[in-house]
Amino acid sequence: MLTPEHWLALGRHAQRLEQVPLPELLALEPARADAFSLRVGPLYASFARQRIDAVAWDALLESACEAGLGQALHALFDGAVVNRTEGRPALHSALRGDVGQGDVARAAAREARA
Repeated sequence: MLTPEHWLALGRHAQRLEQVPLPELLALEPARADAFSLRVGPLYASFARQRIDAVAWDALLESACEAGLGQALHALFDGAVVNRTEGRPALHSALRGDVGQGDVARAAAREARA
């Protein structure tokens, strides 16, 4: 869970960058395409054309780690019960691929291919 300090820090970065034109950020950081993208298995996400800089990116990744995002994604992909209100797994990713390694996710992926 993120602390109020994390939320405040992210908010300060957003305020600091909200009026900075994207072309200016692109000119200041020519390697944005590599610096502000990530790949996790078959998933690729690029944030290069967003109002973010290296300091804000580091704060965002630190907040994601602090919040346990990596563990939460593993639980989601592996078929753990992440939808607490319904008491069941969210199997969207399992039905579309084989990223998850949990028994529930593997069974859902097999069923989707059948």
